[in-house]
Amino acid sequence: MATDIVALNVGGKVFKTTLSTLTSEPESLLWTMFHPDSPMKAAGVEAAKKDEEGAYFIDRSPDTFAVILEFLRTRKVYRWPGIDTERIKDEALYFGIESLLAMIDDTYEYQGTRKQVLMFKFNYQQGWIGGYVSVD
Repeated sequence: MATDIVALNVGGKVFKTTLSTLTSEPESLLWTMFHPDSPMKAAGVEAAKKDEEGAYFIDRSPDTFAVILEFLRTRKVYRWPGIDTERIKDEALYFGIESLLAMIDDTYEYQGTRKQVLMFKFNYQQGWIGGYVSVD
């Protein structure tokens, strides 16, 4: 599973990543779409429509999706030119990336299935980078 490459067409921009990256946030929308054990996969439902090149099409902003994907890869949030915290928060809510929401929103109560300790919060305006340590 870790070496399976998945192509995503997000708002017209193609992203390639691994299946393990897409499924690294349990019970998120991406996990539900792509994890072999998700109820969606078990029911034989296709994750999303594919474009003419065979990439899964997701009708979202490619700019903010790049932030989501980088977070799933690194578990860190970086400043991205032209993207404010509210846009990142909206995408994190849409995709159900609860650990990212916990980093960027002090009022968000983490409901995840893994126990995690937030080391420090992300403050987009001042450029702090957040991270966590898993204590499974």
